[in-house]
Amino acid sequence: MTQKYILLSTLVLLSILSCKKNGNDKTSGPLRVKAETDASGSMIYSYNAEHQIVKAEFDNGFKKLEYLYEPGKITNTIIEASNTYIIHYSLNSKGYISSQQYEGDTEMRYYEYNDGNFLTRTYNDQTPRWEAIYHYNASTGLLDSIRTTTGNTWSNTSVFLYYTDKNSSLLDENFGRSFFGKSSVHPIKSVASRRPDGNQVKVSVTNFTYTYDSKERISSLSFTTSSGQSGSTTYTYYE
Repeated sequence: MTQKYILLSTLVLLSILSCKKNGNDKTSGPLRVKAETDASGSMIYSYNAEHQIVKAEFDNGFKKLEYLYEPGKITNTIIEASNTYIIHYSLNSKGYISSQQYEGDTEMRYYEYNDGNFLTRTYNDQTPRWEAIYHYNASTGLLDSIRTTTGNTWSNTSVFLYYTDKNSSLLDENFGRSFFGKSSVHPIKSVASRRPDGNQVKVSVTNFTYTYDSKERISSLSFTTSSGQSGSTTYTYYE
C-alpha cells in the first residue's frame, strides 16, 4: 500500500489542454500548465474541452498517465516502465473525489471536504486505520498542517508556510485536477515535517523558491532540504 500511495502523491502536479475545434486554441478557461521539466525529463500535459487532464506523459516514454471520465467516476491509468496501475475514483455530488481504489486491491481510501470545498480528511478502511487530517488557518484559509496517524499511533505532521505576496499558478485547477477540491492560492515557502524516530522526533525542512515570467506565472521552482538535497523544475503554459 505505502509504495502505491507514495506514487500517487508524486503525481499531484498535473495540467490542462483544450478546445473543441482543433486542440490548439487554449485562450479560454483556466490557466493551464503545458509542461514541467526537471533533471529526469519533461512531463507534457494534455486536456479535454472541459479543461480536465486527460494525459500526462514523459518525453522519454518512461511514464504515462491517462484519465477517463464517466458520470460519477474517473479512471486513472498509470504506466511506468513495465508496471501498470489503475486507480478508480468515485465522485461526490460536487464532482470531488469521495473514494479511490487501486484495481486488484481490497483497500479503499475516502476523502472528506469542508463547506469551502477544501480537503479536510482522508482515511482508509484497513485495520489499523491510516488517516490524514488537514488543518486550515481560520483567518487566511491557507492549509496550515497535515497530521497523519495509523491506528492510535502518530506517524507524521507537516506544517506549511507560504509566500503570501504571490499567487500560485501551480494549483490543481492549473493541472486539470479540480476533482481534489480547492487548493491554497499562494506558493508554498517551506514544509517542516516531524515524524517519530525511536524515542525522539525527527524534523526535516524543505524550502522552496520561485522565479516568475512576465505574466507573473511561476516559471521555475527550486527546493533545498535540511538533509542537503536540492533540485529545480521549470514550467511552461498554454497561451
